[in-house]
This record gives sequence, C-alpha cells and structure tokens, in this order.
Amino acid sequence: LYLPAEDLIGRKLHDVFPAEQADVFLGHIRSMVETRQPMETEYTIPVGPERRPAAFAAVLRPMAGDRVLLVARDITDKRAAEEAIRKSEEKYRSLYENMLEGVYQTTSDGRILSANPALVRMMGYDSEEELKATLSPDAYVNPKERAEWIERLEREGEVRNFEASLRRKDGTLLAVQENARVARGQEGQVLYYEGTLTDVTERKNLEEQLRLLANRDPLTNLFNRRRFHEQLEMQLRQASRYDLRAALLWLDLDHFKEVNDAYGHKAGDEMLLHIARLLQDQVRQADLLARLGGDEFAVFMPHTDLRMAEAAAARILSEIRSRAFEHEGRNIRLTASIGIALYPEQGVTVDKLLTHADLAMYRAKDEGRDRFSRETASDEHHRMRAARAAWTRLIGEGIDQGRFLLYSQPVIELGSRAAAHHELLLRWTEEGGTVVSAESLLSTLQNSDLIRDIDRWVARRALEVLARLRDAGRETVISLNVSAKTFDDPQWADILSRGLINLDPSRLIIEVSEPSTVSQFPQARHFLAFLKSRGCRCALDDFGSGLTSLQHLKLLDVDFLKIDTSLILGLPDRQDSRQLVRAMVQLAHGLEIRVVAEGVDREESLDLLTEL
Repeated sequence: LYLPAEDLIGRKLHDVFPAEQADVFLGHIRSMVETRQPMETEYTIPVGPERRPAAFAAVLRPMAGDRVLLVARDITDKRAAEEAIRKSEEKYRSLYENMLEGVYQTTSDGRILSANPALVRMMGYDSEEELKATLSPDAYVNPKERAEWIERLEREGEVRNFEASLRRKDGTLLAVQENARVARGQEGQVLYYEGTLTDVTERKNLEEQLRLLANRDPLTNLFNRRRFHEQLEMQLRQASRYDLRAALLWLDLDHFKEVNDAYGHKAGDEMLLHIARLLQDQVRQADLLARLGGDEFAVFMPHTDLRMAEAAAARILSEIRSRAFEHEGRNIRLTASIGIALYPEQGVTVDKLLTHADLAMYRAKDEGRDRFSRETASDEHHRMRAARAAWTRLIGEGIDQGRFLLYSQPVIELGSRAAAHHELLLRWTEEGGTVVSAESLLSTLQNSDLIRDIDRWVARRALEVLARLRDAGRETVISLNVSAKTFDDPQWADILSRGLINLDPSRLIIEVSEPSTVSQFPQARHFLAFLKSRGCRCALDDFGSGLTSLQHLKLLDVDFLKIDTSLILGLPDRQDSRQLVRAMVQLAHGLEIRVVAEGVDREESLDLLTEL
C-alpha cells in the first residue's frame, strides 16, 4: 500500500482498503476458511500518500486456524505495458484491415495463411476464409512469373516492385506490383512468405492506352504517321535485301475541308472512319495502311509493280466514288486523289518515297482530282529545285518586307476563366494584304533549313514584346513555338541568351512539338535542359500525335503538356477521345505537369474539360 508498517499493523481491512475491495477480501477469506483452497485475484486500489491508482496481482493462501496469508505484487507497469501492446496491436490491426494494399502471409507451397480485407476484395472473394481455401500459385496467369518470384525470394530473401498478372475469382485479370520477404526461424528455416500487393491495373491500362496512342491514330485505329514511318523503313530494308519491288500510294480526299465545314467535325470524323473502313476492305493483308493526319492516308504495297499499283489505285478511287456517306438523311459523296511512288525507281529511302508520292498526289489534284498520278524522276528534280528557290525568295522577302506578323491568343485557366498566359501565333500577309495562318507554310518548311530563319525572327520579336511589356509595367507570360531545326541552332540560342538580359526568363514559355521531340529525342532533351538552365519554362505541344513511351515523358523536363487539337475537336461526341484525354490529364498531374487543351471549339467541350 506504499504506507509505513505502523500505519497498517493491527488495523482492519475496512480501515486501509476501499470499502468495496475490503468486502471482496472478506468474502475470499471466509471462502478459504471453509474450503481451505488458495485463490488468486487482481485488483486496483489507491495507494501511497498521494492516493495514486495501482494495480496488483495477489495470491491468498489459508494458514492455521482462521489466518490467511496474502502475497501481492504491483503489476501497474506490467498493465501499462500490456495496454500499450494492446493499443499497438489494435492500431496495427486497424491498419492491416483498412490498408488499400493487399497484405498476406503464405507457406512456401502457396497455402494462404492470412489475408487482409483489401486483398480479399482485390481478388474478388467474399471472405478471408474463402480466399485461404485457394492456393496462391493458381492465381498467377503466367506460371513462369510465379517461378521467377519464388527463385528471387529464395536467392535474395526479398522481392521489390515485382509486377505480375493475377486472375480474380471471376476470371478477370488483375495487374499487381508485389513486395515480399521470407520470414525465417532461428535456425534459418523458412517459416512463411509475407508481403503486399498493389493493384496497378489502372496504371497498366493507361500505359497501354498511351502505347496505342503512340502507334495508332485515335480516330481510325490505323497506324499513325510515326508508326507507318517505322514500318516502312523495315519493309524497305527487306525489299533491298531480297531485291523486291513495291509501291506507295498517298491518298488525299478532295474538297474535304468544305465538307467538314458544311456538316461539322462530328460528321467529318464519321466520314474519315467510313473511308478508313473502305480502305481496309480494299488493301491486302500484307499491305501497310495508315492515316497520316487530317484527310491523308497512305498504303504501302510490297511485291507490287506499276500495273498492280495503278489497278489498286483505280479500284480504291472507284469504291470511294461509288459509296455514298449518309448523314442526317443526306447522302454525301466523296472523291480522292492518289499519288503513286514506286520502289526502287523513284526512291530507296522512306523520305524520298514519301516525298515522291506526295508530289504525285498534288499532280493528280492539279490534273482535276478524282484520279491517280505518278511523278517521274525528272519531274521531281525540276519541281524540287523550283520549290526550293521559290521558298528561299519568299521567306527572305517576307522578313524584309514585314509580311510576317505575330498574333497573340490567350490561354485560359479553367478555374478563373482568366488568361494565364498568351501564345504567340505566326501570321502571313498575302500579296493582297489578307492576313492568313502560316500553318501551311510552316508545314511545308518543317524539314528545311529555311524554317530556322523564321524561328530566329519569331524569337527576336517575342523578346522585344516581353521587353516592351516590362517597360509598360505589364509582366505578362508569353509562349512561342520552335521547330526541331532549332534544337541545335547556335544562332537561336545566342538570340535567346542575349535577349533575356534584364528580363524575367520564367515569363517565356518555349513550346516543342511531340513528334519532333520523339524523332530527335537526344537533341530535344538537351535543348530543353538548355532552356531550363536559362530559367525559361517549357511545353510539349501536340501531345497525343507521336508519343513513343512514358519513359520519354519522364525524362523530359517540361512544365506544360498541350493535348493535340485532334483529340479535343468534337470532344463531347467522342468517347475514345474523352478516355484518352482523361488518361493524359491523370498522367500529367501525376508528374506535376500542367495541362493545356488546344482546339476547344464549343461550350460543351469547355465544360467537359473542366470536369476532366
């Protein structure tokens, strides 16, 4: 009782114990006097001068006559430790039962010893007992994955971030990331395996979507330009090795823009799907079919001579001409122009063959459309030299005479609907004074060194704009686009470095297109690192038109991701585009990258993007 002995000797139980506890003791004593059997008890009473509560475990043993010996042991600290353990176990149990990850223990042969509720739900079972009645190796879709997992566990004692495919109770597949270790006894024997499973099915689906996006046109599911280019290179290498002949058909729909403008983007997309299905019906199984962009398609035909290529082109044109497309009760008929290029007569490289087919397609349009045509080597040489000279003169005159202009377009933040920054867009003044988009000019020059002159001009003007805005007290953020030719242009880099003196570089955003980044990844990565070293911010433009892998995106230090217009136009009407945009937004936000959507053409799209 933590009191002096003299305060206790000779006193009664009720004098030193609380009345309730004294009554309990008296009951125990009377019982033992009768039964002569010892007893054990635990109790808590106030002790010491300060009357603090203390817990005791006591043994009461009968002695001679009516005497009883009580030996009590203070178990207050033991009780506190047990309570701490209980709370810890309760906390662990709560954590175990409420974790999002699945937690398990299994024997080495795969018998499940324990599984938390998350794992039970993840595997589609109704209870832990039902799951424990199964063998874990049976859940692996690929037995080799289980064998590899066991081999690594036994060799290394643990497995980190092991990815596998499991089968749920209902047979559906589950992608998981597994962390596990071997629990061993004192003598080193294996007691059990334990670990966690994380459901990564959604992430895997996202990666698969992006892989498809990297290789397939999102509207038609045909090869996109990048993938077609890769496949074409492989086919040409094979044709060269075995001395084979082949043909490339470049198809462009006639007056498609007018049809698109008249009936809307939704109808335009349906027409392109209609053409894609028609082409799939017409090409051979060995042929390569792709949508190169817009209303342009390409077919590569191995083991094909001129006669066969012309017969295929005539058949395709006839099918397009004869098949009406129905839209809102009206029949719309389309025609197309096809350019033919032969391998090896008109090109032994991908670029040469594509250029030749493109020129042949324009010849077909010049000759009246709804037909096919073929360029000869002399035609191409003459036209290429003439075009080069014309463009050189045009660009020089445009810069000297001030025919290039920069317009600005606000980039709106969805939360506030205010302008977050402004993108500078290149415009061109025609002979009659009409200001038009420079898109077709830039598209034509994208692989020419002439585009460097335009990039340099745009950079100089943009830096002048920033300086004027700063002097006027307007700290606006602006963005500008550059071509792939700028990645290794020392003049452009010098223009930027000198122009940023006395300016806040973070107010300048440099945009590079995804296709050019993918095709020249090392140069693009070096270029973006240079921009970041100067304090500029970077954007990846046209995202969704050429991504090779998630690894590329993780390695690029960009601040903004700009989703390509092709995925945004008509967004409310296109389920596939909405799924891809949702995936891209989740991916970008996961990497702490801001997202910009290009081509928002209607209010419903704006509302949908706000939701996504």
